[in-house]
Amino acid sequence: MSKQILYSVFLICFFLKTSDLVAQESEADTSIQNQRALTWQQLGEYYFTKSKKDSAIQYLNQAIESYEQLGEASRKANAQYTLALIYLNADDYARALSLAQLSYEYYRQSEEVANQASVASLLCDIYKYLGRNDLAIEYCIEALRLWDELPHDTERVYVLNSIGTIYFNLNTYDKALNYFEEALALARKNKEAQGIATSLSNMGDVALKTGDSEKALAYFYQAFRLDSARQDQWGLSYSNYNMGKVYFGLGRGDKAEEYLNKALLLAQSKENYALQAKILTEIGNLRSSEENYIEAIRYYKNSLTIASRLNAIHLLKNIYQQLAKFYDRLGDSDNSLVYFKLYMLQSEKLYEQENARKISETEALYNLEKKEKEIELLKKENEIQELRANEQELTNIGLLSGLLMVIVLVFVLYFAYRVKIKTNSILKQQKEAISMQKEEIASQHDDIALKNKVLTEQNKLITDSIKYAQRIQQSLLPDTRSFKEVLPASFIFFKPKDIVSGDFYWFSEQDGKIILAVIDCTGHGVPGAFMTVLANSLLDQIVNESHITAPDMILSLLDHKIQHHLHQQDSDVVETDGLDIALVVFNKRSMVLSYAGAKIPLYHSHREQIQVVPPNRFSVGARSKSEREFHSHHIKMRPGDFFYLATDGFQDQFGGSQEKKFMKTKFRQLLQHILPMGVEDQYGELGKSFYHWKGNQAQTDDVLVIGVKIN
Repeated sequence: MSKQILYSVFLICFFLKTSDLVAQESEADTSIQNQRALTWQQLGEYYFTKSKKDSAIQYLNQAIESYEQLGEASRKANAQYTLALIYLNADDYARALSLAQLSYEYYRQSEEVANQASVASLLCDIYKYLGRNDLAIEYCIEALRLWDELPHDTERVYVLNSIGTIYFNLNTYDKALNYFEEALALARKNKEAQGIATSLSNMGDVALKTGDSEKALAYFYQAFRLDSARQDQWGLSYSNYNMGKVYFGLGRGDKAEEYLNKALLLAQSKENYALQAKILTEIGNLRSSEENYIEAIRYYKNSLTIASRLNAIHLLKNIYQQLAKFYDRLGDSDNSLVYFKLYMLQSEKLYEQENARKISETEALYNLEKKEKEIELLKKENEIQELRANEQELTNIGLLSGLLMVIVLVFVLYFAYRVKIKTNSILKQQKEAISMQKEEIASQHDDIALKNKVLTEQNKLITDSIKYAQRIQQSLLPDTRSFKEVLPASFIFFKPKDIVSGDFYWFSEQDGKIILAVIDCTGHGVPGAFMTVLANSLLDQIVNESHITAPDMILSLLDHKIQHHLHQQDSDVVETDGLDIALVVFNKRSMVLSYAGAKIPLYHSHREQIQVVPPNRFSVGARSKSEREFHSHHIKMRPGDFFYLATDGFQDQFGGSQEKKFMKTKFRQLLQHILPMGVEDQYGELGKSFYHWKGNQAQTDDVLVIGVKIN
């Protein structure tokens, strides 16, 4: 008995010793792998400082892969941050964003404040270059908040400059300058040359935008001297570019070209594609001013190629705008409108249908796989229960048999013991399989969540693009202050159905005459908004450039030009409905109101009663085989009279207790009801009536009503 105990103790000691040796070897291997991964990371960072992007990316990816295998989450996050910085400098914003988000999430959960602040600053810059100013400012503020907890003045300089740049991109120059000046003061306090140069360069941009070219040149030259002293090739490329812009604005084409060419060579050597696109656009502007149009278009197109490859929204926006202006200057309105269309016509089908389809398909696939896994788990659990039942049955048989004979008892217990070992082995395998399947389900859930996050981000980008189109459309509308100065007793009730509208109004003043139009373009949303750009441009040409003020003549010319631009004369072109319009010309000297309309009537007061002047029964710009003739109506107005112009959106709105349209008769009765009120009260009563009628119904169409009192 004692020999068996000693033998067992020996086996146990041998096993423990062997395990200890294996553990030591494993620790040694882990240490070697850690050192190798750290070396790769250091090589990647070294090549990054030497501007050898490809080598840096290769070594950092190897380091990240090793850290992943070793479970070194902190070092992996650090390497991901460095790699994201490399991709940002290479203008690969998508990869930079993906890596930075992974790094940020780790540091946020681990509460490593300094590292979290660094990655937040990086995310601010990435979103800034992507044109997502809302997210950029969010991460910048987060970075500042975190830096406030730490003594890191140097990093604050760059965050302050980033916030200032965001406000600069939003044309909020006063606020931008405040941040740049704060950054400059902090950089000078710390004697940090790069921060000083960056802040001065940004302040020069503000001065240039606000029309102070001399001050801008002074700021840029100071930044240029600092960059030259430090041999900062990256900074010098921007300094040369900025000085080239200033000299171009001052009419010094020779100096501008000299600096822009130097900037282009430096940007190409540093593979700074975003700056290359900006420089090429500026050289295109220079060639255009020299009337060298062939060269100008070549530079514009080269810039567009780079910006398209980068998918940089802010660069594309600027280039499309320059091309539209360039073609408009050449009198090529077709190409000019194409570049407006490139910005405004984002893929509504992708936004409204494709993304929704992908989300629903992904969710359906996930739900199906989840149910299949749940069924499989139930089957495995049933098998385990059956095995356990068998084990219990065998044990019971052994106990009963033991009462009969000792030999049978020993045999049965031995057999039961072997079965138990085998059963436990099977149970262990089953449990491991179940655990793996649960992990797989969790992994699939995370994958679905990531895909949904990406789709949501894409939806936000598209929505923001359409919102920027809204800003462009709003910029085309008459300035409210100017409108009120000329027509002080007036109101504009304007409620677009979507972010952008197919309804708009146009206003001008020529030789003592006020010209006002209300236009309802085909459809609503982005397609309707594009028609508003065309109509606005053509009305400017007819009235403001050609000085035509007869309403019937304006509509006739507008009809002809829209048919021409939309190629309505071509038999193979899909027919469009054109646009509906009501246009009035009020002669302030004679007090005569002249009106011509296409499907939109004029409402005016006559002896305290609302009268309706009917329009022509055809649209402007629609295809027609016969010549159309627009008619003018002339009405003598008196001080205190009102007139109203309205698209059909109010009248077509569904609502009320029976969910019917508001209709023309009820709209005329509403105007009669508000006629005795002041203009502000009229506006309020219109809004109250519209929303009361609409109730919980969706808005049917764009709504536009303008009321004017004659003084």
